[in-house]
Amino acid sequence: MMSDFIRAFALMIPVVIVPSALLARHLGVRRKMSHVERMRAIELGHPLVSRSPFWPSLAAIAIGGVVPSVAFLCAFLVNTGPTTHEVAWVAAGLVGGLGVYFGAKLVTQLLALGQPRDVAWPEPVAGAKPWLDPDAYDTVSRRG
Repeated sequence: MMSDFIRAFALMIPVVIVPSALLARHLGVRRKMSHVERMRAIELGHPLVSRSPFWPSLAAIAIGGVVPSVAFLCAFLVNTGPTTHEVAWVAAGLVGGLGVYFGAKLVTQLLALGQPRDVAWPEPVAGAKPWLDPDAYDTVSRRG
């Protein structure tokens, strides 16, 4: 019996642990590159473009919709026997209500993040170099 457990655990190492470690490393490199890109954009004065992935939206839907549904399903399954447990319905109502409240709060925060922001460009200082360098663009009139 114990040898079967050891074999199963030995098979989990290349099947589960190694891909998980590689995925974690890949996500870390992507996060680092995204950070470097954002910092470089800030240094150059470019406006930041916010990308809104849909995964946070799915998490909000799960918190606001799936959690209360599962809570009430569990309360229903508890009460299918010969005895009834009112405490299960109270707990399901509490968990469901809090799930809906915090799911809605999370959705409003995600929607607020997706709104376009006005970028405040700094005012030009007298005698300072302009934001767009006129020598950076070669026009037909300058070639002669």
